Amino acid sequence: MRTLILPKDAISAWCRKIKEAGMCLVLPRESDGMVVFEEATDDTPVELPTNYTKSKLSPKSYLFPPTEALFSFCFKQDDVELKDVELDTRRKVLFAVRPCDAAGINALSKVFLDEPSDPYFAVRLERTTLIALACESTTPSCFCTATGYSPYWDEGVDVLICDVDDAYLVRVMTDKGEECISLAQEVFSDADESHIAVAERKRIEIESKLPQKGELVGVAEKLIANFESELWEKLCRKCISCGACTYVCPSCSCFDVTDEWNPFGGCRYRSWDGCCFAMFTMHASGHNPRPTQAHRYRQRLLHKFAYFPLRYGMNMCVGCGRCIDVCPVGMDIYEIAKAMVEV
Repeated sequence: MRTLILPKDAISAWCRKIKEAGMCLVLPRESDGMVVFEEATDDTPVELPTNYTKSKLSPKSYLFPPTEALFSFCFKQDDVELKDVELDTRRKVLFAVRPCDAAGINALSKVFLDEPSDPYFAVRLERTTLIALACESTTPSCFCTATGYSPYWDEGVDVLICDVDDAYLVRVMTDKGEECISLAQEVFSDADESHIAVAERKRIEIESKLPQKGELVGVAEKLIANFESELWEKLCRKCISCGACTYVCPSCSCFDVTDEWNPFGGCRYRSWDGCCFAMFTMHASGHNPRPTQAHRYRQRLLHKFAYFPLRYGMNMCVGCGRCIDVCPVGMDIYEIAKAMVEV
């Protein structure tokens, strides 16, 4: 790992060099009062939003699109002809991604790269460089520290940028990160101990404003032991199954597969799905093994804090708090998880 310093007024020059190298640069942008990730065009001014804490939606859609074509098919007289779709294989740089979103992409990679690996996700991830921006502030819904992560989380990122007041401290973590740095080597210089000390002080300060570190780490056994608790029904009955939590989550990986066709052929699509929906586990017979919303929310929470960590050694929930922000009935996954651990 290399640690460098980037002057704040040089970040635009670095981004321009990335674009000039033919890479697709994806940045957080202010739009209609919210922050969203968008591909920078030739006319896009390269600047980061002010007071940016987290985007409305995570940037996971650049690796795992909400809907994507898997292949097309054509009906022949005695056969069916399959044709692969053309993937967008451009080199992408996801720039200024928050550490919780980087952790979400890391969780997705555990799912989609586990054998047999998903070729669509694998190609996109291999062609993507992830440049994360450490958090300077928090929102009331943030709880990344409780789930084992941090506003300075760097696992799975290629470059981590930290604000050290008069400049950015840049930690280069991978070869892909080195490649991006090399495009504008002239604007970087070696960091000294004073810059590193400022970054560490800021990390400690912001983590102190968040929930207890590791509060919801290693709780799988307790949650599974409370599988039949009546408290699930009490805490989860107000959920209306709207799916907003699934839509904004940076680590949800569930999908449905559908065919759209006519007498001549068609296309197979993959689309996001969610375990909060009644149809998610509905059998053709009409039987549903998760008949109530409490059953379905229990599945969501146990997947995040029990089943996934037992398999991969890390929580699937990264504590971004987006599901709390968008829930129309005030469901709070952090408070519900704590309550179920303490039963």
